[in-house]
Amino acid sequence: MPEAVLEIRDLKVSFRAFSGTVQAVDIQRLDVLPQEILGLVGETGSGKSVTALTVLRLLPERKAVIEGGPVLFKGQDLLTKPETEMRKIRGREISMIFQDPMSSLNPVFPVGEPLTRIIAVHQGVSLKEARERALAVLGRVHLPNPEKILGSYPHELSGGMRQRVMIGMALSSNPDLLLADEPTTALDVTIQAQILRLINELRHEIKASIVFITHNLGVIAKVSDRVAVMYAGNVVEIGPTTEIFRRPAHPYTDLLLKAIPRLGERRDKLPVIDGAVPVIRRPEPVCYFHSRCPRRGDACREARPVLAPVGAGHYVACRNPV
Repeated sequence: MPEAVLEIRDLKVSFRAFSGTVQAVDIQRLDVLPQEILGLVGETGSGKSVTALTVLRLLPERKAVIEGGPVLFKGQDLLTKPETEMRKIRGREISMIFQDPMSSLNPVFPVGEPLTRIIAVHQGVSLKEARERALAVLGRVHLPNPEKILGSYPHELSGGMRQRVMIGMALSSNPDLLLADEPTTALDVTIQAQILRLINELRHEIKASIVFITHNLGVIAKVSDRVAVMYAGNVVEIGPTTEIFRRPAHPYTDLLLKAIPRLGERRDKLPVIDGAVPVIRRPEPVCYFHSRCPRRGDACREARPVLAPVGAGHYVACRNPV
């Protein structure tokens, strides 16, 4: 296996709240390989976005508590770097496509303003040169009439166009790692397909690794090379996409896949997973899925399962795998 671009080990992230501390992430191990798309999936509240924001060190310092680690990017621990160094890494070596392009773009500035300044800062060029490069970036993400787009305000663009602008910003400095947080949310299926095709094209063009965060397993099946399934802040299963979809090993993954409607299949009701993702205020050495799991046993309440191999590159954290 090639050396990972990103390696996360024993990472714990909690948030201080009025009612006490809430644990959001507790990852034993997660790797992102060179030039791969790793799909990060799970229900809302499973810790996917928090994981990405932790990598970029964008969590609020007063509320977030980061423990454990390291989080290694090209062999360097991001958790130990001073803020001055992180500013050089963000946007240049690691970029992020945020979840909602309408709220991520400043409504009082044309979209060309942040794009031009990002290029000027990270590439060390004049604003005039940055503008020329910004036009090239907009053309690169297949936006028509880049000159007009550069001077347009966010509300003047469609959802798909705003998302392409966000992708252009993230890729403007040819990063080594791209964190894409729900980049197809709220887009219709036609635009969604175009965005997925664009991300895949640019992955090969700039030779970047991509972490694709979503709760949509259909999207993951189309774009990702490997899949990591998160539940209650833990990575409970990880492996090649085809292997995960054909032979899921964790009961949670199995239930997620069974809940997907299939063309030509008639059902009176879609399968559901009873209950909800727990809010963890006091971490315990248990499997957090045991209260919802149809395969639970006494051992599930006695110790937290660790990731163990069940196939080539396929790992699962479960005492009673499927």
